[in-house]
Amino acid sequence: MTARGYSKDELIRAGLAVSGKNGHIYDKFRNRLILPVIDVRGDVVGFGSRVLDKSEPKYMNSPDTLVFKKGTVFFGMYQARQEIARYDKVYLVEGQFDVITFFQNGVRNVLCKSGSALDKTQVKKLHNLSQNVTLVYDDDKAGVHATVTQIPELLDYGFNVRCVMLPENADPDDFAKMHPEDLREQIKKMEMGFVDYLFLKLYKIAADEPAREAGLNVIIEAISHVHEDTMRNDYMRTLSRLTGIGQDDLTPKLRHTMAGQKSRETIKD
Repeated sequence: MTARGYSKDELIRAGLAVSGKNGHIYDKFRNRLILPVIDVRGDVVGFGSRVLDKSEPKYMNSPDTLVFKKGTVFFGMYQARQEIARYDKVYLVEGQFDVITFFQNGVRNVLCKSGSALDKTQVKKLHNLSQNVTLVYDDDKAGVHATVTQIPELLDYGFNVRCVMLPENADPDDFAKMHPEDLREQIKKMEMGFVDYLFLKLYKIAADEPAREAGLNVIIEAISHVHEDTMRNDYMRTLSRLTGIGQDDLTPKLRHTMAGQKSRETIKD
């Protein structure tokens, strides 16, 4: 790259090189499989990568630069945009290789976020593509935590949120490879509403009453982020059916949660 006229400083600031000893620079992505991150205009703005040996870290992405901000870009958005429009639906997975494996096995309305959390800019871009999102994350502690965290964030923006609960210890990449001929159909079978998912992960498996109560509060907190009254009532009926707790007992908890949210919003304003 320096032979083409780029300075060492430009390569470092672009996230393509790192500085070493004696003024030398080194390829940031050496000995790695490199994946281009392409924005909605079709421009390469950054890179993801995976090692080809046993070195660490296993995965590495471009740092934030003038053209790449992790919190504003989805990996796969340029390639998936037409399929998202076709199905009016987005599958969100955890990693770049999950996206690739889904794509290879026929499910192409799939994206993954860049960065560790959903950013408001990412969510707005996603909303421009479709209001229907299904989360397909790893069935491990980190994957469940990400799902639980992102459900209310997406509901806040008016998304219809569904979840897929993969087989125990499976990740989207594994699951796609297990079903190369009928991946979309298999995912449909495992899709469920976010209330059902939260019930199974936080309430049904709770070890004792305090844990069940904590799980119940998380589910009600998520429902409180649904804007439309009719849909919110439908979700509360689902929660009542799943838990066996009457709606008359659940509704005051919802009202209390929503009142607390309004109070915090007033303080922020």
